[in-house]
Amino acid sequence: MNAAAARAALLEGKDLLAALRAESRRRAGPLGVSGVLAEQLARELGAGAEPGAVVVEPRSVRGLEVLVRIVAGDPNEQDLAAVAEADDVLVPVVLVQLWPQEDWTRPFVLTPFVVECRPGAGFPLGEIAARIADASEAAAALAARVPALRGTVTGGVA
Repeated sequence: MNAAAARAALLEGKDLLAALRAESRRRAGPLGVSGVLAEQLARELGAGAEPGAVVVEPRSVRGLEVLVRIVAGDPNEQDLAAVAEADDVLVPVVLVQLWPQEDWTRPFVLTPFVVECRPGAGFPLGEIAARIADASEAAAALAARVPALRGTVTGGVA
């Protein structure tokens, strides 16, 4: 292969990669954050994110890539309703459990994606990002829009 053909193939590959990235971005819905301290977690997850990539207290879960629901103590009626609504439209849910009690058991019945947040430790963003990546079918596309997820999705490779 001569240099011109190699250059043409490389440019074609770059164009294809750019097209695939653009397509994957269009398919990833926003990340929804709701519940107790939702604004704080959304601010942390949304640092440097594309506008609209992280939505606080979304009106509907329809179209979200993942719903992150923050619960304090045992899930209440609003928490259960949010999970049920997401389940109805096949949106995965990541539960962030604040202040878990000693006798508390993880609510795996609601979702297998649960993160415990201990008092005074702040949100464990790495663990939350990992559960979001596990839950999402378009984790790479979502990470392209939300930088807080990139390290987890790429396995720590920048």
